Amino acid sequence: MSTDDPVLVKTLNASKVLSLRTFTPERQSASGEVLEQAKVLAFLKKYLRLTHCDLFFSDAAILVEGAAEKLLLPAMIKKSAPELQSIYITILEVGGAYSNRFAGLLEFLGIPYLIITDVDSVDPANKRKACRADSADAVTSNASIVFFLNRNTIDDLAGLSLDDVSVAADRGFIAFQRSTPTPSFGDEEQMYGRTLEETFVYQNIVSFKDGDLSCGIDIPETAEDVRQSIYDLVRSDTFKKTDFSLDMASSGIEWTTPKYISDGLIWLKDQLAVPQNEEEAA
Repeated sequence: MSTDDPVLVKTLNASKVLSLRTFTPERQSASGEVLEQAKVLAFLKKYLRLTHCDLFFSDAAILVEGAAEKLLLPAMIKKSAPELQSIYITILEVGGAYSNRFAGLLEFLGIPYLIITDVDSVDPANKRKACRADSADAVTSNASIVFFLNRNTIDDLAGLSLDDVSVAADRGFIAFQRSTPTPSFGDEEQMYGRTLEETFVYQNIVSFKDGDLSCGIDIPETAEDVRQSIYDLVRSDTFKKTDFSLDMASSGIEWTTPKYISDGLIWLKDQLAVPQNEEEAA
């Protein structure tokens, strides 16, 4: 009995052919703004020339800020959404200022994409200098977050649901830092990081406090001292983000993936779920 007989085969694989000659980066922002097409095309062409990019053959794409996220991502996938290990995913380092330039291309290709980025809080009353994410009236300096969500205050962003950060008809997901419960400092205590590294420490604060994991300083006793010391540490010239990520990735200690990233990975897993049989597809 031939398994090539289309009458007997339940699932047929097919390819969709797309011509890049027809691609134009017309993707609008959430506020209706359209990026200048010539600049976007020039950026994409330069990026794809400089980078060995398998984007055109991928099942999905994950766009990250930089090397720190990329180093930790395999371990985070294994912990939070191991099903993704068997999926062909392209991981692109693009930074928070440039991931929006990929939106039109990714949506043209028809592949789901997850953007993992930093909320990058700044103080609008102090020349938009960096500030803690829990500072009053703080706003984001992340152009991609504003582009996709049309929100800029940290309070507004913190209140968005998972559905709210799903974009492009549920084919894209914008993952950024949220408040992290830290019950070891009190049942109602929350800590809010502006970057991956801050949030990672807060999410795993007990392990850092006990000395099982190390960020280079002793964890203070009070929640407020922790917030300020970790913020200052990550902002300091002596803190090496890549070294931190390598230490965490190679650690034998079980750590927890920051929730904003695990939420995004689970969303992507659900987007790529393939029905096992006709009953599941019904």
